[in-house]
Amino acid sequence: MGIPLDGVQDALVRLDEEGVIALYPETGALWLAHPFSAADEPFKVRTDEGTWDAVCVWDGLGVLAVLGSDGDVATKCPDCDESLELSVRSNAIAPSDYVVHFGVPARRWYEDIAHT
Repeated sequence: MGIPLDGVQDALVRLDEEGVIALYPETGALWLAHPFSAADEPFKVRTDEGTWDAVCVWDGLGVLAVLGSDGDVATKCPDCDESLELSVRSNAIAPSDYVVHFGVPARRWYEDIAHT
């Protein structure tokens, strides 16, 4: 595209500041292109087409929505380490006994994306 590397980095920083993507604070490398993560994360999204990582259940469901695909979002309970999985079929979450807890109100999610 003919853009110097420092111009690309400046553009990435602007996108990070605007909440479009998230960069690793230590390195400036790409971490999140919401709802997708470039890193190994605790939420695994599986479809017939592949597997993706997400930082939370909300983003995991968002991956399926962006892909327009049926699939599963799997993780482990942070308290007891029990495997947990949500299945999405035909744009609906399959019935389960799970409760999702968001420790931070949605309006504050982007204040510290690593924490939320």
